[in-house]
Amino acid sequence: MDTPEEILEFYKMYRPSPLIRAYNLEKYLGTPAKIHYKFEGNNTSGSHKLNSAVAQAYYAKKQGITSLTTETGAGQWGTALAEA
Repeated sequence: MDTPEEILEFYKMYRPSPLIRAYNLEKYLGTPAKIHYKFEGNNTSGSHKLNSAVAQAYYAKKQGITSLTTETGAGQWGTALAEA
């Protein structure tokens, strides 16, 4: 199934998250591998959670659901759902 255009448009506000090369970690490990990590700092919730919360909110709205709740610990899911 293709991602709906509305979701892709929302993602443009904070994605794509840049890949960062972990040069110091590579050096510390003494590895020939090239290690990269995703930087989610441009994402308001500070994690990948907004990526799925947007889709959840989108499909809930299409089904006529007018409110959503989530269980949260550090607040990332709550923040992501509120933004979505």
